[in-house]
Amino acid sequence: MDVAAASISNSLTSVKQEVSISLLKKSMDVNKDIASQLITKVLEGSLDPNLGKQLDIRV
Repeated sequence: MDVAAASISNSLTSVKQEVSISLLKKSMDVNKDIASQLITKVLEGSLDPNLGKQLDIRV
């Protein structure tokens, strides 16, 4: 392999890694936002003190 081909190959590998890292960071940010929204919804639902105190069961 000549120097030019090795340089191009190295450059492409570097670009692929940067794209992969950027996608992973974006995915982590999206998951963080989703988790934050889920926690907010769970906490909002637990603010009603009357929920979950009685259980009606029929056999």
